[in-house]
Amino acid sequence: GAILAERHPERAAALLVPVVESGEAQSERQKALAALSRVPSADVDAAFSDWLSRLIDGNFPSPLQLDLVEAASQRNNPLIQEKLKDYRDAFPPEDTLAAYRTSLHGGDYTRGRELFIGRMEVKCLRCHKVKTVGGSAGPPLSRIGVEKSREYLLESIVLPSAQIAKGYETTVITTDEGRVVSGIVQSEDDEWIRLLTPERQSIDIAVDAVDDRYSGKSAMPEDMHKYLDAFDLRDLVEFLYHLGRRPQDQ
Repeated sequence: GAILAERHPERAAALLVPVVESGEAQSERQKALAALSRVPSADVDAAFSDWLSRLIDGNFPSPLQLDLVEAASQRNNPLIQEKLKDYRDAFPPEDTLAAYRTSLHGGDYTRGRELFIGRMEVKCLRCHKVKTVGGSAGPPLSRIGVEKSREYLLESIVLPSAQIAKGYETTVITTDEGRVVSGIVQSEDDEWIRLLTPERQSIDIAVDAVDDRYSGKSAMPEDMHKYLDAFDLRDLVEFLYHLGRRPQDQ
């Protein structure tokens, strides 16, 4: 697609625009949009303009929306850039997920799984358990796809403190000696509070020694999504959405 796009722009336009419109495989339609981003053709500009109008009206397929927005942003056509701005401006200011909504649908499960398990910067399994594998500092995710919506899953990655799973908020304790310790409460009775620190250490604090205590943010780092581009995010949402849904995962 890329070679054709550069050498024969009009042929590329004639071949790829119909694939976006009515291709059978979602991945082929996504790839066609990416290839078209580089095709210098008035026909392609017209197609992008039409697709963006449909996106603004809510009539463009959700699994292709990220591909469309990313491809359109590479066109230097003023009308296309104006429509992109109209699309972004249409979200209400209070919609905290506005910048990420194109990542809700259309991801690749296999790539999402690889990201979840293998991407060093995000290390999801360090804190979350899926079935028997993973840590316990964050809520278990074995059935998260059945229990939660795509919006919840997306929000939990980009805004982890918006809705904190009960028992997984960070507790900050100041002792009567002025020591400050933060972590997740692992266990607690009348005498001792056991905290799991971000470094995975368990610390016991005597209840009598607690001078001040408050619970606040999610223990999940706020900047986790900075290591993920919009396509990574989409793949991760797709993977999480299928946890507990596929027969082989039960």
